[in-house]
Amino acid sequence: MANFMQMMQKAQQVKQKMQDMQERAEALEVTGDAGGGAVVCHMNGKFAVSKITIAPTALAGGDAEMLEDLILVALKDARGKAEGIIKEETDRIMKEMGLPPGLGLPF
Repeated sequence: MANFMQMMQKAQQVKQKMQDMQERAEALEVTGDAGGGAVVCHMNGKFAVSKITIAPTALAGGDAEMLEDLILVALKDARGKAEGIIKEETDRIMKEMGLPPGLGLPF
């Protein structure tokens, strides 16, 4: 019975730590860029985009398809960075709790 209680306590601790991590993820700000900074995307750890900056040089050519591609690359770059930070944080929490890394990741 003591083992069950310990498991329940550990589960509650993991839940709390993951909730705390989710709050930190929302406050996290990462940037992704494409075209050597021609397009920069600002995103939080919940993948909400707060800002996209487009350099005038990216508009000068008038190539809409190229600009669209640059925006997608910047978004993917920002998301990859956010996912990496969240994965590192989640793995750290799991390790501290004596659990295998990768548990509880939403992606």
